[in-house]
Amino acid sequence: MINIWRIATAMVRRTSYNYDIRYDIPYALGLSGTPLNESLIALHTIIPQFQKENGVEKVQCVVLTDGEAHGVPAYKTYDRQYEEDLYMGTQNINSFSTFLRDRKTGKTYKFGHSWYDFAPTLLNNLKDKFPTTNFIGIRLINNREARAFIRMHEGENEKLFNEWKKNKSVSLKNAGYDAYFAMSSSNLADDAEFDVVDGATKSQIKRAFVKSLNTKKLNKKVLGEFVSLVA
Repeated sequence: MINIWRIATAMVRRTSYNYDIRYDIPYALGLSGTPLNESLIALHTIIPQFQKENGVEKVQCVVLTDGEAHGVPAYKTYDRQYEEDLYMGTQNINSFSTFLRDRKTGKTYKFGHSWYDFAPTLLNNLKDKFPTTNFIGIRLINNREARAFIRMHEGENEKLFNEWKKNKSVSLKNAGYDAYFAMSSSNLADDAEFDVVDGATKSQIKRAFVKSLNTKKLNKKVLGEFVSLVA
C-alpha cells in the first residue's frame, strides 16, 4: 500500500511541480499522453479482423478521445562504432524529410509541420486502405478550449465558432476523419429528465418539456448528422 501511495504522490508531484517530495515513478508505470495515434495504427489489424469475424464489408469506425496526440517516433538503424551489430533506435518525425509509405497500396503521405497533424496523416492512409469504412471522430472538450480546438483544424472559422456557441457541438471536416464531432463534456452531463410534480398546470408541464428538449439538443444534433453519415 505504501508503494501505491508513493507512485500516486510522484504523479501528483509531476503535475504540481512539488519537488520537495523525492519519489520517482517506476519504469513502465508512468502515465503517458493520449494514445490516439497508436490506436489508429492498430486499426490496420483490427478492421480486417472485425470484417472477417462478422462477415461485413462496410464498417463504421468511431474513435472517442478526450485529446489530440503528439506524433509517434520513427524507427531507424544506427551503426555504433562500439557495437558489432546495428542498433535499432528511434528518431522524431521530420516533416521535411520523413514520409509514410504504405507498401500494400503503394501510396505515400507527407506529414504536416504541427504536432497535431500526425493523426490526420494516419487517417488519410486508413481511408485509402479501407474505402468501405467510415471513420468518425468524437472529441470531448470543455468550453474554454473549443476555439483553440476548432482553429487547430479549421483555422479562423467564425461560422464554426458561432455554431459551437449555439449548440455546444460542432462537426469538422478537415481533421482527417469523415466527420470529427466536438462535444462539450460539461453539457453531456447536463441532461435533464422530463419530470413534473403531480397536479402540475399546463404551463408548468410546457416549461419542463422545453427544458428537457433544450438540454438534449446537443445529443440530437450530433445524432442527426451521425445517422446521415452512416446511413
